[in-house]
Amino acid sequence: MRKLAIAILLALGLPAVVKAQDFTIADIIVDGYQRISPGIIYNLLPVGIGDVVTERTPAEIIRALVTSE
Repeated sequence: MRKLAIAILLALGLPAVVKAQDFTIADIIVDGYQRISPGIIYNLLPVGIGDVVTERTPAEIIRALVTSE
């Protein structure tokens, strides 16, 4: 009986995979910069206010900032 209860709990928990929900960018705040102006950072970002952020967008943002010179 205990094994059955554990199996049921596991089966119920598996479909509950969390999916990130898309959202629209309302504001962009750059914090912690010291050697570079915020304008340069904003120009490097592949997104802007009003754009929709999907699951892939954070990786694209990081890639754009890291590969910039």
